[in-house]
Amino acid sequence: MTQHKHVGSSLDDLLESDGALEQVEASRLLDDKDTGVTIITLIRAGLALRMSWTLQADSDSKRA
Repeated sequence: MTQHKHVGSSLDDLLESDGALEQVEASRLLDDKDTGVTIITLIRAGLALRMSWTLQADSDSKRA
């Protein structure tokens, strides 16, 4: 038995079971006040939309 008997599943698990996880992930991306979008958030949103991401680094010093 666990020490925390009142701890349940994560918020993401709840949203996923309700079918709202995709909507919440999209809202995170579209929120103009939330500038802290992480790569993990982008990956989750891409998975929800059945899309993939490509990250490319460029060493072109002419870009500023």
